[in-house]
Amino acid sequence: MQAASGLWLPEQPPNIVFILADDLGYGDLNCYGGRVLTPNIDALAYGGMRFTCHESAAPVCSASRTALLTGRYAQRLGVRALNSVIFPETIVGLPAVATIADRLRFKGYFTGHVGKWHLGHYAPSGNYRDSEFHPLSRGFDFSRGIPYSNDMSPNFYDNGVDVVEFPDGERKNLTGRLTGDALEFIAQVQDQSNPFFLYLAYTAPHVPVEPSYSDVIMKLDNAVGQVLSALGTNTIIFFTSDNGADQTQPDGQRGNNGNLKDGKYRSYEGGTRVPLIVRFPGVIPAGQTCDDLSSMLDLNSTLCSIAGYSADDPHRGQSDGVDLWPLLKGEATEVQREKPLLYFRYGDPECAVIRASNQNDQTALLKFRFAAEGIRLEIPEVYNIAVDLGEKNDIASQLPLELITRVPEDVRQQLARFPSATTNIDLV
Repeated sequence: MQAASGLWLPEQPPNIVFILADDLGYGDLNCYGGRVLTPNIDALAYGGMRFTCHESAAPVCSASRTALLTGRYAQRLGVRALNSVIFPETIVGLPAVATIADRLRFKGYFTGHVGKWHLGHYAPSGNYRDSEFHPLSRGFDFSRGIPYSNDMSPNFYDNGVDVVEFPDGERKNLTGRLTGDALEFIAQVQDQSNPFFLYLAYTAPHVPVEPSYSDVIMKLDNAVGQVLSALGTNTIIFFTSDNGADQTQPDGQRGNNGNLKDGKYRSYEGGTRVPLIVRFPGVIPAGQTCDDLSSMLDLNSTLCSIAGYSADDPHRGQSDGVDLWPLLKGEATEVQREKPLLYFRYGDPECAVIRASNQNDQTALLKFRFAAEGIRLEIPEVYNIAVDLGEKNDIASQLPLELITRVPEDVRQQLARFPSATTNIDLV
């Protein structure tokens, strides 16, 4: 990616629209090599910056969304269910920590959530809107949508006034319904003096898939086009996915992870590497491609900077990620990470993943897959995904002993600062 100069920032903080797909694979979009036509999302990419090495914070829903909204590893929060997936019978959720909605609201943003929440729904009264985990209790001024995945039952829809039954027959129409709610929010806030933040979390292309996966992708693309057409110019738009496509589904209902290994639930690239597109006309040069490593954990800090927080402002909170804003504006071509990135595999308490660059070889981006029990680590696999994106060649035996011993120690030090290493590794 080439740096640009002479970029300007508007005097008023921009509106922010963050669109999150559910289980969209790295190869599902046409602009990422997919075969399904996605003209609206492709136009978003061609008008801004497309990231080729963007990693979700986890290969499953709730853990990934926790990282997005808080900027922290889900494992740091000490809520075991958030390490993987919230289910209808789960009685816990996102604890009372600051979210990006809280931080943006502190800066004067009107905040809206539309779509899948999946960070807790249980309330002693039985009414979702009474729940301490509801979006309105987590920094949002406006909320519409469902509490967890589209395939879970029983399910219900929060329409902003009531919590209503969500019949199975309505599941296939949810993309259109959420788009309508998003357009309603935009119409309410578009002409206000304060900026707005819309977190639009679609349930597509997560199962159930009707009539086929390609149809669901095209419907999602059409929905994104409707949202884009309703926005003004002073708006920055993010588009990404919570994790990779689920490869356990049958033909016709299975997404495309390109040449990546495996998919959702797994710590291989197919489970964590996802599209990321960011567009901001007049600020982010059009047609940019970024090959630098980025993470879902980075987006909280990035949104804080966009909203006007200074780097040393204590109200922006701590983050496990870095700030991508200088990179997006063209003031940098890469970001510096003081800590390696961790990943945790769903359903397997003996697997954690770390990403690290070999500083002596700029062509190397090393991925370590550990067997872990507590903070005792072993290294069964290492891949240089800069040249082996399909993770076919384990190069652990070729690496210096110093690196093989230092990286596990880096991981131990990070895990030791989590509330409980055992709790955070145990994802069951």
